[in-house]
Amino acid sequence: MMGRAGRPQFDTTGVAVILVAENKKNFYRKFLYQPFPVESCLTDDRRREHLNAEIAMGTIRSVNDAVGYLGWTYYARRVKQNPSYYGAHSGGEEDVNRHFQDIVQESMTELQNHGCVVLDCQQTGLDHDNWGIDATALGVVACDYYLNYRTPLQMRSGIRKLRRQIAQMLQQLDNSNANNLDESDSDAVNEADGQKNRKIDLCTRRPDDGTWSMPIEIESYAVAEMLHILSSTHEFDEVPVRHNEEHLNYDLSKTLPWGADANGARSKSINNHNRGRSQDDIMDVMADPHTKCFLLIQARLFKAKLPISDYVNDTKMVIEQVPRLLAAMQQVAVGDSTAGGSFDVTYIFQKVRQVLETKTMVDKNPLNLLPCMPNDGVSLLRNAKGGGILSLLELRTMNRADAMTTLKKIMGGHKRAQEAISFLHGLPLLSIQDVLVKCNMDKSTGQSTGVLSFTLAVEANGNSARGRNDGNKLSGSIDSGIGLFILLGTPMDRCLLSQKNLYTNSSGRGRTSNDKNKNNQRTF
Repeated sequence: MMGRAGRPQFDTTGVAVILVAENKKNFYRKFLYQPFPVESCLTDDRRREHLNAEIAMGTIRSVNDAVGYLGWTYYARRVKQNPSYYGAHSGGEEDVNRHFQDIVQESMTELQNHGCVVLDCQQTGLDHDNWGIDATALGVVACDYYLNYRTPLQMRSGIRKLRRQIAQMLQQLDNSNANNLDESDSDAVNEADGQKNRKIDLCTRRPDDGTWSMPIEIESYAVAEMLHILSSTHEFDEVPVRHNEEHLNYDLSKTLPWGADANGARSKSINNHNRGRSQDDIMDVMADPHTKCFLLIQARLFKAKLPISDYVNDTKMVIEQVPRLLAAMQQVAVGDSTAGGSFDVTYIFQKVRQVLETKTMVDKNPLNLLPCMPNDGVSLLRNAKGGGILSLLELRTMNRADAMTTLKKIMGGHKRAQEAISFLHGLPLLSIQDVLVKCNMDKSTGQSTGVLSFTLAVEANGNSARGRNDGNKLSGSIDSGIGLFILLGTPMDRCLLSQKNLYTNSSGRGRTSNDKNKNNQRTF
């Protein structure tokens, strides 16, 4: 504004007059002619996150260590020069040290309430000024993945809730199947056989390829709920919700299958889901940054049209955070994998990654992933001669010439069929062979430890490789670069025993990434 004083081409000088209250005159005079001091940003949440990171790395092991750490920061320098700004009584050495002890105590209490640290009064005596501090698994996750210190506990609570929901839904399905079995077989089985058959595996066999997996309805809801948990984290507190965008969010939610939260994945319509809510309550939900985040992720998955161009940039900002947060959630889940149902949750993490990568929901037939597949291509494959083709696995294992002939008829051309065949034979064929379980008895404790070993055979692009998994060692060589995620769990209580990542590069050399908290051994 001051730069526009005077008339261009007429005046050589200009006068700018600033009208302020009398008591603010000295402030604005100093503001005009002297720069403001740069204050420290190491306050509140940022200070707690920094302290948590140093604790997780082992730099800080006690309250006194934390006070000493703050003494070497720019924050300490500014507290001495501007104590009232930071809440210290004065800039004297004693008041500054007391201020540091107070804020460290407050920070440690807050970190402990959110499960990031544990205060050990026995480690260094009863003097609370020098209590020992140990990092927890949640604190390490917050440090490793640069998370808000409140996020890991929030993730664990959401994962535990999802695990209970999956278990309840599977149990309801189990009871329903058992009742149907009792009704149909009541005249054909005796009482003993009836009791034996009551226990039904909580997995179902897919009708298209015969593999075992979670029921589609439960799997779809679990994927939606997992993404909703991720969207609710504190990392998305700053997603912008501009003026009147709550109305755009509401209109967008009506076009998306899950709506404003994952419960829409279980309800038949958004209108039924919002029934009973006042319009003000609905608008409050739509004005929440986390609701907008969940809607943007849905819009990307279901290829929905975004209302304005600003949503495109917002979507990019959200999607960039998803892989990091998903990896952090999985590490939190693995650290809490002793309870039943942990296998199902870990399995859902991989499904979420597949959904985000392919933009195809779990209830869609994988045959739709074939390039150049027409809209009615899946139904045409199912009705093909010779019993029909129900899955990618069946098409992949067919003779190449027969598959080419079938796809040419459906896709209407050799070039399209060739592209689909190239994609199809880029998929690896997996098989587990030479499964062996060993039991080792510990004479001192009387416990038996089971060790599972097997051979994983992988065929890709017509080449085969065999990787041997023996305890914690897994190796293999595959000509084409692929990544495999191997889960091992129990069939009854659905506990996760182990997980392994197998990566291969273009040179054909394979390597594994083991979960440092798990191995292939389980005591029973």
